[in-house]
Amino acid sequence: MTAPQTPLFMSITHSIITVPGWRNSGVGYLQSQWAAQRPDAVWVAQDDWVTPARTAWVHALSSAIQAHSHPAVVAHSLGCIVTTHLPADPERRAIRSDFSLVPGQRLPYRHVLLGHDNHVH
Repeated sequence: MTAPQTPLFMSITHSIITVPGWRNSGVGYLQSQWAAQRPDAVWVAQDDWVTPARTAWVHALSSAIQAHSHPAVVAHSLGCIVTTHLPADPERRAIRSDFSLVPGQRLPYRHVLLGHDNHVH
């Protein structure tokens, strides 16, 4: 009998690229608490958390990903749109309208989407 093999993804050391949502993820957010406990977590900082601009946010994320050889992205709220271009209802608030018309094409990399049905922090 042979021992089970560890999946390739599990055998590589990853940098956790944490992508907060609109207005950043404060101390009370689960994402912030989790990242604070991970020495491999990299927080993607944005120049303007209140009035986001898609180009700037995507550039900041792209720079963070390119700076690490094996990034694993963990995103929240508007950070999900920046990361995966999946809908998070950007039309709901005019301040986020720059993120509207979310692309619907297949992601060009392996990914896992986790979600929940509430926004409790």
